[in-house]
Amino acid sequence: MDIPQPPADRRLWACPMCKQQYFIPMALDDPMACEQCAPPKKKAEPPRHVGIEPKSVELNVASPPKLNKQNLTICKDCNNQISKSATACPHCGSPLKKEVNTRDTYAGCLTICVILFAGFFYLVSGDSEKEINQSNDSLYQRNTDYSPNQKPTEWSGDVMTRALAKEIIPTVMRNPETVEFPSIFEGGTKVTEKDGGYYIDSWVISKNDFGVEKKTYYRLWANGEGNNTTVNRIDLKTENVWETVYND
Repeated sequence: MDIPQPPADRRLWACPMCKQQYFIPMALDDPMACEQCAPPKKKAEPPRHVGIEPKSVELNVASPPKLNKQNLTICKDCNNQISKSATACPHCGSPLKKEVNTRDTYAGCLTICVILFAGFFYLVSGDSEKEINQSNDSLYQRNTDYSPNQKPTEWSGDVMTRALAKEIIPTVMRNPETVEFPSIFEGGTKVTEKDGGYYIDSWVISKNDFGVEKKTYYRLWANGEGNNTTVNRIDLKTENVWETVYND
C-alpha cells in the first residue's frame, strides 16, 4: 500500500506521547502533545459580578478657621489665627506685614493738606489783611487816638498832617519796616481841610511775612496847628471799599 506523501511545503510531526503523526502546520493547543493524549482543557469560567453597595465618603479638607475680626488675623503661610499685634507668626515664624487702611491714609493726607493750605493762606494774607478786611463787604476799621507828642514846629496843619501820617501809619501795619509811601510824582495823596481840622487820603505799599506786597488805603484825621496838631482817627481800607466809602 502506497503511503501518501506530504506536499513539498508540509512535513510530519510525531506526538512524543502517543507517536501519532500530524502534518505541520497544524493548530495544536499543546505543542508537546496532540489532541488525543493531551489533558482536557478546563473551560474558562465566566466573570462573576459582585455587587457593591454605594457608600458616601467624607473628605476632611482643611479649611481656614473662622476669623475673629476684632483682634485676630490669618497667617498667609501656615493659615493659623494670630494676633494682629504680633510681629511674627508664633506657629511658623513668618514675619507679618501690618495692614494699611487706605481710607484712613487718604483721610489723614487730606487733613494735613487742608491744614497746610489754611496755614499758608493765613501767612500769605498776614495780619495786615486782617486789619483791613472784614466780612459783609466792609472793612475792619481801626480807630486810634493819639496824644500830641510831636516836636514843636511852625508847620501848617496840612503839612503837619502829612508828617504825622508818615510817622504813625507804619505803626499800625504788620511789618512797619516794609511800608513805602508814594512819592510826590506818583500822586494819590490829598489833604482836605474840614470842620477846623484836616484829613489826608493816601495809600502805602507794605509786605507780609512772605514778602508779598499789599496796597492799603488810609484816611487820617488831625486837628490843630503846628505843634498842637493831634491825630484823632485812622481808617485802613482796601481799594474797592475805599472808592465806595470815600468818594467825596
